[in-house]
Amino acid sequence: RDRGDTTLRLDYPLDQRSIVFDLGGYHGDFAASIVERFDCQVYIFEPVPAFAEICVRRFENNPKVRALPFGLSSMDGEFQISTAADGSSIVHQRPGASTLKVRVRSFADLMTEERIEHIDLLKINIEGGEYDVLPHLMDRGIIDRISNLQIQFHNFVEGHVAKRDRIRAQLSRTHTESWCYPFVWESWRLKSMPAGT
Repeated sequence: RDRGDTTLRLDYPLDQRSIVFDLGGYHGDFAASIVERFDCQVYIFEPVPAFAEICVRRFENNPKVRALPFGLSSMDGEFQISTAADGSSIVHQRPGASTLKVRVRSFADLMTEERIEHIDLLKINIEGGEYDVLPHLMDRGIIDRISNLQIQFHNFVEGHVAKRDRIRAQLSRTHTESWCYPFVWESWRLKSMPAGT
């Protein structure tokens, strides 16, 4: 009703120098909207091979977008993912859905390898994996190197309310909530950032 997907979700203080991480890129629609609006550097992380290939082809002529065929997590590894279009999940095995093995990388290690010191916007839509990766960012001291977070928490994970509450309480130490539609999308801004920037 509020048209947040076309307004709030794209309303960030980004420019050509900004770095955006898109966790759960699917077909690259969010990345395309961000690049079109801000012409910034976008890293897409998509572990499902068919979806990753769509992103690779979609942005093959845009040097500002890198589509990487793995997910980001708290560790390196291979996991079974339940495939269900944009609802594909490592955490939640959907009845009747096919599965395949996918690769994930440690978020912290990836940042070190790519020599990325700061992320201007981190969008997370990874179907339950947010309950793993967000504590990892906090435990590894990465969270205060991220200016803005756009998070979709999912309600099919056991104990999801308590887990989300714990993450939000910890996140509130470094960030301020900008807006929130519970278990839809919410956005957080680094406290050291001046308002409106």
